[in-house]
Amino acid sequence: MEDESGHLTLEIVLPGVYIIKYTVRNKDSAAINGTFADGLWHSVKFSMSQNLVTLIIDNIVYTTVQNMTLPLYFDKVSYIGGGRPQRYSFQGCLRQIRINGIDVEWDKLDPTTRHRSIINGSCMIQDRCNPNPCKHEAPCSQTGSTFYCDCTNTGYAGAVCHQSEYFTSCSEAGLFYALQQSTINITIDMDGSGVLEPIEVTCDFTGKM
Repeated sequence: MEDESGHLTLEIVLPGVYIIKYTVRNKDSAAINGTFADGLWHSVKFSMSQNLVTLIIDNIVYTTVQNMTLPLYFDKVSYIGGGRPQRYSFQGCLRQIRINGIDVEWDKLDPTTRHRSIINGSCMIQDRCNPNPCKHEAPCSQTGSTFYCDCTNTGYAGAVCHQSEYFTSCSEAGLFYALQQSTINITIDMDGSGVLEPIEVTCDFTGKM
């Protein structure tokens, strides 16, 4: 992972030379909430030949590079999920990793192979957005340590979009606007952040307040 917002970076590096450096932003048109960091499994495939390098995520081709002029061989160290200096490492769960069609079994790797903070046979990542803690159908996003609710256009505010931004009655609206002999079309939320949906009403202030 390139940074905490969930960027995925593919790099093919020869000593001192970047052959490929490609970053996929945390935007997934196929996901329900539009991001890859949604607590669900995603398929990532990387294939290469002498003339073609392809990165596919969830069956969508994100990059294809043709006309490779240098011979490329995976006879050195390969990094999966991190390990490169001055890079954020992957935080999450990996399964069904295959290289050249062969399953990678972490518990059977050569003892000289370096790996850190790997828990075999279990996914310990907590999905903080499932079930969605955000109220009123606000979208939830998360990092490795916390979650956030996007209250935009919901009519609610607060950490989990639980505080109504609407007046609860025409009387309350009249005190705010200090209107006399007038009418106004507004949205009210009669029970605040309760189960009742906000409704549009016409408040008549022409009578006695």
